[in-house]
Amino acid sequence: MFQQSILDSLSSIFGEGVNWADMSGFTGQDIAQQISTAYNIDIEDLPSNMFTTIDPAMLAAGSYKTYAPQLQAKGQNLLSGLYSGLGGQKAKKAAGGFAGSSGFKNYQSSIRDVYGKEMTGAIAETGQQRMQGLSNISDVINQWKQTGQRIAYGG
Repeated sequence: MFQQSILDSLSSIFGEGVNWADMSGFTGQDIAQQISTAYNIDIEDLPSNMFTTIDPAMLAAGSYKTYAPQLQAKGQNLLSGLYSGLGGQKAKKAAGGFAGSSGFKNYQSSIRDVYGKEMTGAIAETGQQRMQGLSNISDVINQWKQTGQRIAYGG
């Protein structure tokens, strides 16, 4: 949802049809030109170096696929622990020789809970990292608008 609000904000400057990949292609001059038009400012009053551009690394920080390898590695590591926990010596000891025993079921449940909590934590962490990346992009676009407003309205 946040990604869509960024695109909406961008569309208010560059017009409809702007997509996510377009952002890293905007030069300082492109941004100055669009801010000039959006706020009816003489382009001479907007030097292009006044505007921070959005680079591919910033876009990557807001992308799910950037964090997929991190999640996959964490999941593999946890899965290995889950498998060894469910089939190792502790599992045999908890079962007491009987796979259907309540001790074994409780043990299995606790192992799964640990895995679930750890994986949920990893997902939450990468989600926070992605949101920070999106927030940085949003901040840059808002700075463009604020610059245009300050110049246009003398604020």
